[in-house]
Amino acid sequence: MRRRRPRWLRILVWAMAMLVVAGAVWAVWFSSLLSARSVRVVGVPQGPAASAVLAAAQVAIGVPLARIDTSAAQQRVAALDWVASADVRRGWPGEVVVAVAPRTPIARMGNGELFVDATGAAFRPATAPTKADRGLPLVQAEGPALAAASQVLAELPPHILER
Repeated sequence: MRRRRPRWLRILVWAMAMLVVAGAVWAVWFSSLLSARSVRVVGVPQGPAASAVLAAAQVAIGVPLARIDTSAAQQRVAALDWVASADVRRGWPGEVVVAVAPRTPIARMGNGELFVDATGAAFRPATAPTKADRGLPLVQAEGPALAAASQVLAELPPHILER
């Protein structure tokens, strides 16, 4: 025959379990134990581009990681015109990682300060244009014509594009 545990022991076990759960919730959502201590940018060199990404992300240091809105930070970084894609993730126990893929220029536009990528998106580069960037073909188009020209340039073999 099986003996039942005393009622006070069951209440004590439940109380201890509730304290553990409450402690875990406090540690993750409200304490500084798992707060953002640093923000790391990957995908672009340190300098003006990384600074622009940090400024756009607006991740507050000292806020618990669980309360940081990574989706909003990701949308703000992706709104930079030279960013093709962005991903913001929590790096437990105290880091936020912002991964950025910059747009790759395939042509210049206007007076050469704007660049165009393979999707037809016009953007200002985050870093100073290189010699290779200044040698890109110059495109004079807008809207659908720009998108079509970008598709053609993206499909051209490199030896023809150099001409």
